Amino acid sequence: MPRLSLVDDVWEVAQDGVRLVIVAAGKQTVRRFISPDHAKVQLDKLVAEKLAAGWVRSAAPVIPPSVEPAEPREPALEAALAADPYDAQAYSVYGDWYQSQQHPRGELIALQLAEEEDGQTEKLRAAVRNHLARYRAVLLGELAQLDVEGASPFGWRFGFIHRLEMLDGNGGDLEELLRRTLRHPSGRFLAEVSARIHSSSLDAILTELAGVPTLRELSIATAGTLTDTSPLARPAKLTKLVLKGNVPDDQPSVLAGLARVAPTLESLMLRVKGTGVWSGLAPLFGRRDLALRHLGMRSPGLVDPAICALADGPLAAHVETLDIALTDPDDALRALLAKRDRFASLRVLKLTFDRVVPKALAALRGSIAKVIDDNHYDPDDDYTHEDHEDLYDEVQE
Repeated sequence: MPRLSLVDDVWEVAQDGVRLVIVAAGKQTVRRFISPDHAKVQLDKLVAEKLAAGWVRSAAPVIPPSVEPAEPREPALEAALAADPYDAQAYSVYGDWYQSQQHPRGELIALQLAEEEDGQTEKLRAAVRNHLARYRAVLLGELAQLDVEGASPFGWRFGFIHRLEMLDGNGGDLEELLRRTLRHPSGRFLAEVSARIHSSSLDAILTELAGVPTLRELSIATAGTLTDTSPLARPAKLTKLVLKGNVPDDQPSVLAGLARVAPTLESLMLRVKGTGVWSGLAPLFGRRDLALRHLGMRSPGLVDPAICALADGPLAAHVETLDIALTDPDDALRALLAKRDRFASLRVLKLTFDRVVPKALAALRGSIAKVIDDNHYDPDDDYTHEDHEDLYDEVQE
């Protein structure tokens, strides 16, 4: 995200696919091109023209924080939201307080609470959109330049940025996006983050997220390698974690950080590749302070040892849904069938695209309420996991 300055003027441009988002003199404009490559060429051209005209690269934000009016805050009410960023009643009380301060966030909280209660009708959705547009400068400030129609990274709920979508390739610096969101008043109760990262910024982003006390749900997908999962153990009240990436063959203990996740974790989905990865994760399945209800292991190197350990360990009684789709379970199914009585809460088993023999499938369906195997493959097919890598997201519910 190039930023340039000339005396007191600041100019910034960011690429969003086929569009360029340009901020100059505090105003945002959007230019559309025929392709992302064309947009990149034009971005480079605009920057070159600015540099030739005497502008210099700058790290200064487009709208300095001092320009934004201070937002009223009530620490006692904020403490309740920090403790539970899903507490609708606490937001309602805070919304009333904001309205008493004549701040537009109060009405936004009221509108979005009404959405929660009324099934998000189109009339209410339109009212929320109009309110956000009307008070864009107050509610977003310096974040407004990142809030591009149709490609906004911000998911609003309860009057605040509740969810952040971070996608490499859409232009901009993801580390900077995260930092600016967290330091802004609208982002101080950020609860959910989804990041698809291909850059070398993964470790820095995980470290930044480790310090977010309100973080409850985190989804990280990278085409690159995972080198350190220890930051994932630090969010104190994390309830849901999805992790996809590659583990270096010479660092099999990379997943050791996951074995120390917060005891509040209820849902875990792992889609990792690498040899020897089980050694780092194994201690997770011996913990007695966890009550995992939803467990996914779409990882050929993990599914058999993980389910065997689950069947013998303290977590089996809590698991309600088990997702081992896109793997070739063998020891896993033997353990599941042999020790079915230990899985007292298990109601759903996902096996889609697995090679499971009909006899085992029939036995599973006889003891589990719902077995999902809609695209069962014949054992003689030359199916491989890589053939269906693109189906990961489609199969997930």
